[in-house]
Amino acid sequence: MSGALELQLAEAEVAGLQAEADGWQLRLSTAWVRPGPDAPEGGWARPLLLRLQQVRRLAPDDGRPRPLGDGDWLGRLREARLGRPAAAAGGWQWQACLPLPGRLAGPLRLELDFAHGSVLHLHLAGLACDWAGEAGLRPAWQC
Repeated sequence: MSGALELQLAEAEVAGLQAEADGWQLRLSTAWVRPGPDAPEGGWARPLLLRLQQVRRLAPDDGRPRPLGDGDWLGRLREARLGRPAAAAGGWQWQACLPLPGRLAGPLRLELDFAHGSVLHLHLAGLACDWAGEAGLRPAWQC
């Protein structure tokens, strides 16, 4: 697989979580990817890794740190978005896709709403998105 792709966070399937020295590794069993923001075609990709650096869980409104637990991290993402500091003080610019492969420097906010009801708001120092092993992309009609 060559060239830059976009990974759509919503509808991705989170299959595992593993602690690393400086954060967490989130394994996606499948996620929708496309060649770019205006491309109608795309396909289901697997397997994928998100490396989250220096993770802190935030309550949805008060911003206080919370301990992380791995039980909330499994299943289909109903909605998800990544925030970067906006030029306007105190605001965030939100995006629903990540570059694949790609790295983003923080500070970042990652908001994950799982289909089973869990909602996780995270503060990150950085994020890396890449294939876990050999890249695999299947057209939508093959799934």
